[in-house]
Amino acid sequence: MRIALYSLEGEKPRLGVVTERGCVDLADLGIRVRTFAGFWEAWPAISGDVRSRLDGAPYHDVEDVEWHLPVDADATFWAAAANYSEHLAEGSFARPDFPPFFIRSASSLVPHGGSVHKPWFSDRLDYEGELAIIIGARARHVSEQDALKHVAGYTCFNDGSVRDWQRHTNQITVGKNFFASGALGPWITTADDVGDIDGRMLRTAVNDRVVQSSAVGEAIWGVRYVVSYLSAVTVLRPGDVIALGTPGGVGARQTPPLFLRAGDRVEITIEGVGTLAHGVTEPVATSAPWPAGVTRS
Repeated sequence: MRIALYSLEGEKPRLGVVTERGCVDLADLGIRVRTFAGFWEAWPAISGDVRSRLDGAPYHDVEDVEWHLPVDADATFWAAAANYSEHLAEGSFARPDFPPFFIRSASSLVPHGGSVHKPWFSDRLDYEGELAIIIGARARHVSEQDALKHVAGYTCFNDGSVRDWQRHTNQITVGKNFFASGALGPWITTADDVGDIDGRMLRTAVNDRVVQSSAVGEAIWGVRYVVSYLSAVTVLRPGDVIALGTPGGVGARQTPPLFLRAGDRVEITIEGVGTLAHGVTEPVATSAPWPAGVTRS
């Protein structure tokens, strides 16, 4: 089942189910939840009702809806780095002993159908196609064996990275959190519909050119491990997100480098999960003085 946040023109966003016919508002199924966290907390009890009530429910054509981020504003977004051997090799990086993580802010993301913002003072906005894991049940000190019991589903993620700012210091968080530089969506596909996520293929295309292609399971630390590992660090809550990291083929390692430009189109597809598509725009500041760290030639 695919769960999304969407809106019709001039109306408030609504949680719904994306079916072959279109988007069905959960309120029309008698399900009164307002947040993803609330939905995932209720999901074990309401899943049967949601499925049984879909037939004959009113729907909205997907062409008529605007997609919103499938994550609550207060959710925590953990992102793994250095988690695919091919990506480590292309950057000549040593394999770490444990998965490095950073936090990604909601303001750094745009939804499916939107456009990421290329900074006007950097020509190094890069793409990173990734699987994003959605937590469905509170997880604290869980084993790898039990980790999938705490996973609600999966979605697609572009970990848009401003490479020059990412490398200002050894801490990469700044380059990973530029406003509207990454993308997430279009919906969350429930884990029971996806099945074996490790066998699913992830592909990234820029302007229809396939630049990344890898099985999700090629990750050094897989879904079970990262959920279990982070549950030792913190309390993972329903609606929290964990990005698994990117395989090889990022723009900085192409020959010549393939950084994103205004007018580009990026598509990230994960089999059984969905396709996240977005454009690229470049809002330009027109007057000085520039912010700290910015130079303008």
